[in-house]
Amino acid sequence: QALQAGATDYLSKADLNGSNLARSIRFAIDRRQGEDQRRAVTSELSALVQHVAAGIWYLDTNHCIQSIIGQCPLGNGAFNEQSVGRPFAEIVPQGYEIVNAHRAALNGESTTLDFTADRHTFHIRIEPYRNEHDIILGSIGVAIDVTSSRYLESGLTDARKIQQRLFPSMAPVIDGFDIAGYCRPADAVGGDYYDFLTLSDGSLGVVIADVSRHGFPSALIMSSLRRTIRTFAAATSVPGEILEAANTVIYEDTPDEWFVTGMLASIDTKNRSLTISGAGHEAYLFDVDGRVTRLSANGLPLGMIDNNALTTSGPISLISGQLLLLTTDGIHEHHSEDGPLFGLPRVWDVVASLQQKSATEILDGLFQAALSYEGGFEPADDMTAVVVKVT
Repeated sequence: QALQAGATDYLSKADLNGSNLARSIRFAIDRRQGEDQRRAVTSELSALVQHVAAGIWYLDTNHCIQSIIGQCPLGNGAFNEQSVGRPFAEIVPQGYEIVNAHRAALNGESTTLDFTADRHTFHIRIEPYRNEHDIILGSIGVAIDVTSSRYLESGLTDARKIQQRLFPSMAPVIDGFDIAGYCRPADAVGGDYYDFLTLSDGSLGVVIADVSRHGFPSALIMSSLRRTIRTFAAATSVPGEILEAANTVIYEDTPDEWFVTGMLASIDTKNRSLTISGAGHEAYLFDVDGRVTRLSANGLPLGMIDNNALTTSGPISLISGQLLLLTTDGIHEHHSEDGPLFGLPRVWDVVASLQQKSATEILDGLFQAALSYEGGFEPADDMTAVVVKVT
């Protein structure tokens, strides 16, 4: 009669002893408190996810749906509020991994998984649902539609692969020289750039550049700059003339707030001489004893003004044991949130201490020193360096 009247639990007269009655009352209170808590949480979460591609559901210990919050079809339009009371496996038959995760939740385990259906990918977290006495009353699932972000991640991965192909696949192999270059973008793609090219007179061109920011826009400017410099390098071997031509293109094609610092070195590998031109950038020439000469820039960064006079300095004679270093500021300006910069003096000290090593080993040591500085932390800017050793 009690069940027919709507009761969910009852005690027979024969069970009405003190301990049974007290235990039953505590159980009823706990369950009521758990239900009240769940309703309160449900109300708050409903307001939170109503405009988000996310969904939350609660299953009882029989894996039947007790509530659904938000917009999360999981590939099945029937997974909605009308599903309350039905087994989860019946509503989402292809979600056996999710069902298994809910089973594990009843044993106190938490599970994170990805689930794909109808061209949508969901990132799902399944947790035990406990009351204030740590009793498991069911399980909760949370799903976020990450289709767009996964698509973006895929696009970023492809973009990075494409940009990496724009960097030299290998350094030039030239008698009397040991050469290496490396770029480490701060994001999936970056605005730093280095290249090795053959100038019109057969000299080796070494270029390094740094777009004022990083990310996709910088990568586009970097790609345009690379193409421009390669085009004009086939017509002239004078570094200043090549950079002036690049300045015109950058000035005309980019917004006012964007600019590029860079340096182009022309190395006559037969006569062992160096000529350079800089646009808001400098290079460093180490003598055989590790002393540094700063080869300062004499022009404004590319793209800042229309007529940017970029002169060419040199030639500078090169002898065995010397080393030319070109870097972007992402290395020497690397620092922790509140710490000091890695700094140019530290860059010079590291390179000088490794000067007897190969060009590749010098680069490896420099990047390792910078990235491990003050315990190591993620760089905020692209980091690029080129080493040319005279052997």
